[in-house]
Amino acid sequence: MHIGHSQTHTTSPIHRLESYGEKSLSTIELLAILIQDKSLGCHPLSQAAQLIEHFGDLRQLQAAGIHELCEYSGINRSSAIELKAAFELGVRSQLAVLDIRPHIESPADAAQLVMAEMGLLEKEHLKIIILDSRNRVQKIETVCIGSLNAAYVRIGEVFRPAIRENGAALILAHNHPTGDVTASKADIQLTRNLVKSGELIDIPILDHLIIGHGRFRSMREQGLGFDS
Repeated sequence: MHIGHSQTHTTSPIHRLESYGEKSLSTIELLAILIQDKSLGCHPLSQAAQLIEHFGDLRQLQAAGIHELCEYSGINRSSAIELKAAFELGVRSQLAVLDIRPHIESPADAAQLVMAEMGLLEKEHLKIIILDSRNRVQKIETVCIGSLNAAYVRIGEVFRPAIRENGAALILAHNHPTGDVTASKADIQLTRNLVKSGELIDIPILDHLIIGHGRFRSMREQGLGFDS
């Protein structure tokens, strides 16, 4: 019995992480560490494997809410909260690496700053990327959550952060939770309104990006909403 216990310990995910580092662990082993001692009647490695199988992949697991995680048999509220916290730290770590005054030279450069986070959002979010006169990122801020119908987006709320930061230009980015990056009529009208407003206050809108699941589309490149 003692020998069997020792073998189990030496091959446990925690022991492997301590001995070989976190990069040596599989996704299932990393998940097992987070839910260890909190799974209900199931070995952590088996529970972690069932989690991935149930949600399909790591991205879908990351997108699941606390309530959805708790509904899954064997995952308690404490495990769900720790999983959400771990995923959010991972997202913020990625953003922190990118947040070193990057210089925007193309729509892809801008999309890379927001795609990891926005591709997972369950509601539409409108973000602004505030640029200085050299197209370096000053700040990224969410200015609207919910339906982005042009009639309900307040122009002042979009430009106020840029004025406060003394920004020279803006790039807009909003997500489509469905993953489809096709611009709607509402997207085009909103872009047109904001472009005209930016011209009036000398804070030009350089582009409007639509973010899907791991992809994006530039409305400027398609000539949508940028009439002048």
